[in-house]
Parts: sequence; C-alpha cells; structure tokens
Amino acid sequence: PSSRRRRGRFSVPTVWLSRRQTLRRPTPPAPAALLQVLGQEVLENPELAQLERVISMKYFEYRAHRAELLPTIFVAGQIDYGYASGRTDVKNPYLVDKFNFFEFGAILGLKQDLGFWRTLKKMEELEADENRLKAQKEQLLAVIRLDAEKLFEEAFSAQESIKVNEDGFRASRSWLTSAALEFNLG
Repeated sequence: PSSRRRRGRFSVPTVWLSRRQTLRRPTPPAPAALLQVLGQEVLENPELAQLERVISMKYFEYRAHRAELLPTIFVAGQIDYGYASGRTDVKNPYLVDKFNFFEFGAILGLKQDLGFWRTLKKMEELEADENRLKAQKEQLLAVIRLDAEKLFEEAFSAQESIKVNEDGFRASRSWLTSAALEFNLG
C-alpha cells in the first residue's frame, strides 16, 4: 500500500516494501557537482570566449570615440645648435651666421574635433551593439546552463538506473537461488 509521510512542510510519497525497507526517490547530489560541471562548460565554450572578446572590443572602441569629444592639448618645441671652431661669432642682427648659433622655441597647441553630433551618434551605435552582444552572451549562458543541467541529470539518472538494475539483478539471483533450493528440497 502507498502512503504519505510528513517531513517538515513537505510530504514524501513512499511505497512500503516491508516493515524495514521503503523505496524513495533518489536524491540528486549536492549542487557543488553541478556547479563544477557548469563551470567547466563555461570555461570550455569557444563561442562564449569569442563573444566576450567582441564585447571587450566594442567597449574599447566606445572609449576611443568618447575620447574624441575631449580636446587634445600638446606642446611642441625645437632647439637648434651649431658651433664651428675658429669662426668669429657675428653679433650683427642683419647678418646671418649659420656656423655659430643657438635657437629654441616652444608652442602650446589645442586640437578639437568639432563633429560632436557625429561622434555622439557613433557612441550610441557602439553602445547599442555592446548591449546587443551582452544580451546574446546572457542567452548563450542560459543555453549552456540548461545543457549542462540536462547532461548532469541524464548522467545522474543513468547512474541511478545502473544501481537499480544491479539491485534487481541481486534480488533475482537470490530469489532464483532460494527457488532452486526449495525445488531440490521439495
């Protein structure tokens, strides 16, 4: 006869085989094994690795375009020096002396791209691409997780069916042995 036993807040269906034995549903192993399988699947999936690389490329391309909004400030300088021994140094400003001289100069510059709207539109486009790729990554992770859980459950159920078959084989062998002994005694 079938009955229900109360354990905490849930009832567990059991089938009474004898006073000492009850047949219960097998409990799956701890989630740590499932997490290990899932982690291995995530690490070994080439599509996920490629998608992560594309997402990082889009992110850095977005940052490069964002940097175009800011001005570029630069300093340029030049130093010229020339010396010739045995030549007199000419101090007249109207005469050019290309042999003995020392000249220097520096300039501070600013470069700004004035295509702000074009840059902002490109940034929006890159951000949309990055968000689309992140959504694809989440979908791929969900598919990987479901596949890993399915494979894990199949392996667990196969392992349980092997145990049930071995127990059945032992029970049938003992029944056959006892029936043969009764037949021989009979």
